[in-house]
Amino acid sequence: MPRITIETEESSYLCDQDDTLLRAALREGLGFPYECNVGSCGMCRYQLLSGTVEQLWLDAPAINPRDKKKQRMLGCQTRPTSDCRIKIRTNSVDKEIDPPKKFAAKLVKITHLTHDMAEFKFFSYTPPKFLPGQYALLNLPGVEGVRALSMSNMVNSDGYWCFIVKRVKGGKGTFWFFDRAAIGDQIIIDGPYGHAWLRINSERPIICLAGGAGIGAMLSIASGYYKKTLAQSSLRLYYGCRTSRDIIHKDYVVDTIRSSAEIIYSNIVSEPESSWTGNKGMLDKFLFESFEGKEVYKSFDYYMAGPPQMIESLRRGLIIERQVPIENIRYDQFY
Repeated sequence: MPRITIETEESSYLCDQDDTLLRAALREGLGFPYECNVGSCGMCRYQLLSGTVEQLWLDAPAINPRDKKKQRMLGCQTRPTSDCRIKIRTNSVDKEIDPPKKFAAKLVKITHLTHDMAEFKFFSYTPPKFLPGQYALLNLPGVEGVRALSMSNMVNSDGYWCFIVKRVKGGKGTFWFFDRAAIGDQIIIDGPYGHAWLRINSERPIICLAGGAGIGAMLSIASGYYKKTLAQSSLRLYYGCRTSRDIIHKDYVVDTIRSSAEIIYSNIVSEPESSWTGNKGMLDKFLFESFEGKEVYKSFDYYMAGPPQMIESLRRGLIIERQVPIENIRYDQFY
C-alpha cells in the first residue's frame, strides 16, 4: 500500500490504490483541506514532489494549465501508484467529526416529494455516524464517478441513510435514481464528509436557507437543532423554488423534523404561475426583506445549501452588505 508523506507537516499516511489521496488522509484523521470532493472547488489542491499518481479527471475545472506545469493536482481526483511526497498545508481537525468509511447499503424505500424530487432511503449494517448537515459520496451501479449528496435524516440506530435527489436533465446519476433504481439495489456509501454541520454551542437562533435538493441538508440541520438543543424557539426554513410544482409539502417537512416547537416554513417561487398567491421572487431578496434594519441579521446563525449562484448571493448580502460575521454562516459549496 503506497505511503503518502506530507513534506510540510513531517507526517505520513497509507493510501490504498483504489482510494484518493484526500479521502485516505481524512480516514486517518488528518486535516487535508477540501470542500466539494468532486474536482470543482480546488480546495484540496496539492503539489506532487515525488512519486506517481493516477489522475481520475484530467480536465477537472479546478485545475488550470499553470497548475499542471507546477505539478499541482487535486487530492480528490488522484490515486497513488507509488509512494509519494506532497506539499500541502493541512487544517486542524474537528474532534466532533467521525472519519469517513466505505460500506455497502441497500435501497429500501423511495418517497416522491415533487414532480422531479424524491427521498431515497438506504439501509446499511454500518451504523450511521454523521453530524446534521454533512454529506456522503455515493457510488452508483453503472455510473462513473461518485455523487455527493447530503443526508436528510439524523443519526439513528436502525441503519438508515436518507438522501433527497432532484432529477437533472441529462444527469447520469439522477437517471440511475429515477429510471433504474429498484428496491433491493445496492450501492457504496462513503462518508461522512463536509464542514457545514450543525454547531450546537451557539446561543443564536438559526435560519435554514435551501434551494433544490439542498432542502435535504437543511432538514437534517433543523432536526438536529431541535433534538440536541431541545430548542423550543421557532426555526425559520426558507425554501427557494422555481415554480409551485417544486414545493415540498409542509406536512413532510414537519414530520421529518419532528419538533413540537413552531416551524416557520416559507416557500419563495421565482417563476410563479398566475394562480400562485404565495411569496414571489428570489430567496436572497425574500431573506433581506424579512427584517427591518441590517443589524438584526447579525443575531442569527445561517445554514444554507443549494445552487452556487444562490449561495453566492446570500453570502454577499450577509457578509458584505450586512456585516454578518463569516463564522455565523455555514455551507458546503457544490458545483
